[in-house]
Amino acid sequence: IANLEQAIGAAFAAAGLSRGAVEAACLGLAGVDRPSDRAPIEQWAVQTAIGKQLKIVNDAMLLLQVDLPDTSGVALIVGTGSLAVGCHRDGRTARSGGWGHLFGDEGSGYAIAVAGLRAAAQAADGRAPHSDLLPRFLAALDCREPASLVPAIYQSQLPRAQIAALAQLVFAASDTGDPAAIAILAQAASALSEMVSAVIQRLDLDRQQLRLVLSGGVAV
Repeated sequence: IANLEQAIGAAFAAAGLSRGAVEAACLGLAGVDRPSDRAPIEQWAVQTAIGKQLKIVNDAMLLLQVDLPDTSGVALIVGTGSLAVGCHRDGRTARSGGWGHLFGDEGSGYAIAVAGLRAAAQAADGRAPHSDLLPRFLAALDCREPASLVPAIYQSQLPRAQIAALAQLVFAASDTGDPAAIAILAQAASALSEMVSAVIQRLDLDRQQLRLVLSGGVAV
């Protein structure tokens, strides 16, 4: 809500207007696909009188409207989490992914970072060949030995977004040819491709003329 307040204030400032109620407002936010998720945002919006008409949608829907207003396509968001949303010219929409970090978000920054940590731990145990991921994670988390990774991750209660940011270590290791990192990113790419394919199939979209919109810290 604090971020929304800041964004709305910035929008009015950029337009050279004093803040007030607008005729209509559409807020595109991650994780607002269920009524219970939208309820606190709707309550805040009503209390602060944002607009006479209000619509709250998943942020992927805004990407589709901005980049694909008159055609069919798929928006793939890959940041801390992951989600694919598609639209058809006839108005139908479909989504794939977005199930959260416990049993979804394949290919996301969080999933890549956790896979990298797992590979580093396996290398430390000798269950897997040496990987450049281990020294990279040790340095990033200020750990002197592999065992210190446990308190660094579990006891510090790092936010998911902060853990997801560690995905950059996997990308860096991949750039230097580390086999474990390359395999992790290949698996992530495959998972994201499956999300997009699922949306294409459900909406019967033309693959030859498909437009794909990418967003999120990992995707772009």
